[in-house]
Amino acid sequence: MGEIIRLGADQLADADLDRLFGRYPWYPGAPAMRERLVPAELLGYRRDELQGVIGLTGERDQVMVEPWTPAIAAGLPDEDAVALELLERAKEAARAMGTGLLSIIRDREGSRARTQARWLLDAGFPEVNIRVLMARDLADPPSLPDRPGLSYQSVPDPAVLADTAQACYAGSLDPLAAQLSSGGWLDRLRQLREDRLGPYLPRLSELLRLESRPAGFYLATDRGPALRFPAGWVYLADMGIIPELRGQGLGALLLGRFLARSREHGYDRAWLTVDDRNSPAQGLYRKSDFRPLELVAVGRWNAGSAGPSARS
Repeated sequence: MGEIIRLGADQLADADLDRLFGRYPWYPGAPAMRERLVPAELLGYRRDELQGVIGLTGERDQVMVEPWTPAIAAGLPDEDAVALELLERAKEAARAMGTGLLSIIRDREGSRARTQARWLLDAGFPEVNIRVLMARDLADPPSLPDRPGLSYQSVPDPAVLADTAQACYAGSLDPLAAQLSSGGWLDRLRQLREDRLGPYLPRLSELLRLESRPAGFYLATDRGPALRFPAGWVYLADMGIIPELRGQGLGALLLGRFLARSREHGYDRAWLTVDDRNSPAQGLYRKSDFRPLELVAVGRWNAGSAGPSARS
């Protein structure tokens, strides 16, 4: 049996760091990794040697589980059990502080993000999803064919689209969006208005009307929530079509308009995220030359959660 111990970054030997992180292509080497761990509160799982580690940092009103959540030595026979024990300790820490717990895993290959998402589900995180980050350059945006009866209306305040957004995402294969009530959409769209997902771009956000009735919409922000992206990136925050109007090419038309107008306004790259299970949406984006950059697994757990697995 192993034991959970508290660690300081200076207690991690190069061999420990190589064992825990060496298989990952993003691993920067022991000295740089040790520097990265300095602000984190570290919990390690030790048997004869260190077999796992998890790091916690404060982030606003929640505890952030560091992006390698948790790190387990390669080839460990009972890695699932070790991961779950470390995650339980992370939940205990969040519970003691009365905060939520957030885990974000980024992975260019995909397998790591899916493994970590499974661990989060098994640990009782009620909200776990994997999103595909996709991007394309805007050097050659699509042409926009004329369609009779269509018109576009700018959206200075995205919150006015709460009911429209709920209608557009009804029955969507994106479970987070499909489950949002009108009030939930109002909260999300207020976040857009308040620039919490990057500076909101009214000039690149439009309501689509068909014969004067709402048919769909798209909303955009400058760079979006990924501040690591340079200037010149535009983020497609949301896009949807009213269900009864799907299958008529309106989604491709709306996406093409977003891309063309983004180019007109000086942006050179567009990006978005889509649920890993939403194959139709991914197909639409691929046809418009979006290509995957990475998978992002996001898990959220609240101190008040009863703790049942999201699979139950």
